[in-house]
Amino acid sequence: MSMTNLNLNTEISFVGKALFGEGWHQAFVRMQSDLELDIFFTDFDIYSKKEIPAVIEGSIEEWTITAQRCLKVTYKGFKYFNQLVEDINLRADQAEIIPLIDRGKPWWHMIVRPQTVDFIKIGCGDVVPDEWGINFYPEDANKALFNLLHEGSRDPHGLPHIFADVDSSIYFKNRQGWTITSVRDKIKLIPSILTLFAGSPLSYTSLIGRNDRDVIYVRANYISSRNSFVCPGTFNGHAYINDSALVEFKTTFTGIIDRVNDNPDREKIGIILSYFEELYTALHEETRRAFSFQLIEAIARYKGIKIKNSLMNNIKENLLKKYSKKLCPNCFSLLNSELQPETDGFEPYIEQALDVIGAKETFKLNPAVVKDIARRYRNEVFHGNFFDDMTEIEKRLDELPENLTVLLQAVASVLGAHFLLSLDFSQLTALKRKMYQVT
Repeated sequence: MSMTNLNLNTEISFVGKALFGEGWHQAFVRMQSDLELDIFFTDFDIYSKKEIPAVIEGSIEEWTITAQRCLKVTYKGFKYFNQLVEDINLRADQAEIIPLIDRGKPWWHMIVRPQTVDFIKIGCGDVVPDEWGINFYPEDANKALFNLLHEGSRDPHGLPHIFADVDSSIYFKNRQGWTITSVRDKIKLIPSILTLFAGSPLSYTSLIGRNDRDVIYVRANYISSRNSFVCPGTFNGHAYINDSALVEFKTTFTGIIDRVNDNPDREKIGIILSYFEELYTALHEETRRAFSFQLIEAIARYKGIKIKNSLMNNIKENLLKKYSKKLCPNCFSLLNSELQPETDGFEPYIEQALDVIGAKETFKLNPAVVKDIARRYRNEVFHGNFFDDMTEIEKRLDELPENLTVLLQAVASVLGAHFLLSLDFSQLTALKRKMYQVT
């Protein structure tokens, strides 16, 4: 089964070209209905070296086609020209394109699974679509993100006749005037940002550009590893946009993407966003709790705000307590002077996140307790320690809600939406969402 969410009505054949190294080579191309490619070419050196094409190009009917980022290449031997023409159903006018000198050569055969295949309507390369449609993966994420992004009709859209599928994409207006080239530059960033609002890692299976409702661009994206999107927990907690701010978010969504894309710290933001994928897919609850603090700390450091992390102070306090009777007055005074009180400029933001979630009143939580528990998990899980006093930890946990993991995920996600996307706390809420298993 195709993992692109787009299939052709039938296989199609055309004369195209493939880029090997720095050289283009003419090729016959047969595109299977699932967008896998059979490529035939005459250069034996390419075949003997088992080279991988960087790009495959061609055109069919009113579309130019570009396939790239090969995920799998299989070499299959060769066919002679007459046999090849018959096997892939080339029209006579297509076969006549090939010079006579090449018709007597063996045509070497490879099968390619490209990650992306782009279809651009001929003559529309410079046209700016007025809306963009995305179909996300895993499929359940589309339900979670539909109300967040979709504008216009809820009915599935039609697709050009070469495609066998119905277009059930989430559509948003192209308010920033993204060209086909610019949206391809942003398409990896969009699912990464929306991970904060889906509670799971995201990719996409298709990207569609429409102008005056007419499809002028289609990208099919193949999902190579389903296991990358499995969230082992029954529930995840994540940020969302509250009902009063949904319309505003939809109208500013493309602007938010551009703001992050153009940010000089884009790489840092991308790294922190990738941590959220780890947060949602970590196997054990203890690890997800630890990652929550890791993320909170990473966000604080990114913004240059001091976050109290008293591990060093705890070590000093334990040493002071353990050796107090064995230390001379001078040594005791020196060690004691090192125990400086720590300030924390980030607790007010954690408090605002708890207000957004509604946990502060419901569970009578304060930011210091939440942060301390998350920090302790981080120290134990990632620093290879063990809880010194499990009785103390269990007592603290008894004061917290049963769904502590979900709560900590939600706090981290809300803080991420605020600091990474510049969304005001007044726009934000949080959801507890049942996770799916990718099959």
